[in-house]
Amino acid sequence: MYVTGATLWAIAKQLTDERVPTRFDREGSSKQRQQKRLGYGAGSISLLQRMLRNATYAGRAYWNKRNTITRTTRRKRPQEEWGEIPVPAIIEEALFQQVQQRLELSKVLSRRNRKRDYLFNGRRFWCGRCGRVMTGCCVKAINIRYYKCSAHYATVNGATWCRGSIRVDEAESKVWGKIEHLLQHPELIAQEVAQYQDGAAQAQGVSADELRAIQVALRRCDREEHRWAEAYAAEVIDLTQFQGYKTDITMRWQSLLAQQAMCERQQQGMEEQIHHGQLLIDYCARVREHLKAFTGEDKRLAFDALNTRETWTPGDPLRIQVCIPSEPVVSIPSCWRSSGIA
Repeated sequence: MYVTGATLWAIAKQLTDERVPTRFDREGSSKQRQQKRLGYGAGSISLLQRMLRNATYAGRAYWNKRNTITRTTRRKRPQEEWGEIPVPAIIEEALFQQVQQRLELSKVLSRRNRKRDYLFNGRRFWCGRCGRVMTGCCVKAINIRYYKCSAHYATVNGATWCRGSIRVDEAESKVWGKIEHLLQHPELIAQEVAQYQDGAAQAQGVSADELRAIQVALRRCDREEHRWAEAYAAEVIDLTQFQGYKTDITMRWQSLLAQQAMCERQQQGMEEQIHHGQLLIDYCARVREHLKAFTGEDKRLAFDALNTRETWTPGDPLRIQVCIPSEPVVSIPSCWRSSGIA
């Protein structure tokens, strides 16, 4: 359908009208769908995009795609580090490639044909009622722009939409005012970074203790295996007993190695987070004298640097969350680096 010219919205609408079940309609997921008030078989554009980009349908599954940093943080690995697993294909490779070409073309055309610029492009501004993305729109008759919940563009019955909207100038001025205040006062961010560093240092200490305990357990496994080998050589135990003991030790050894690798990744992730916090302080100190000349793209880079999340619920104040990013802070333009700002 997509290759022959149908839009993603039209495909999602048809699947919804036909009540084709989605991944959210599986057993145990009904509560999630009920909370979103979408009903059974409610397709979405984002779901279709993930399906159309999924190479598994063309016979290629991948493992080792993400690196575990902490228990709740995972980072995507470079594609050359992925491991490919052949699986049964349900579509032809030529069809899959045609879909990828059209997806890329649509991405280029969407940027080229964008008539108005909105500060909150992409997944940054959220609806506090249903959790969907807030998207920009314009009332052409009076040329006033608004942000409203993307449920308005959903494929389900309009009765399930989240009502209400907020004017673009109101939302963007409030959010940027808050961010500008933070960028003008790096000491506020430095306090948060210091608190995080204290917590990270304590966590690193706990992780180091766990690593030492794991290493002690590994050495104990070595000694135990050596003793059983000596017992077998002295004919104190037979081969079957020795193999049983060796299998048990090997299983414990592998489990300990996995725990050791996880602790090492967690320590590395915490060190990177601390480093990112220092880069964030440096970023704020360098850009604060240039804030008045910030373009829309500069402001979006600042949102990325502060890892912001904006949420709006009808009847409630606009909520702005800022936290230390898990990825490296955005690069500083070269024209700012030579300004001599500390």
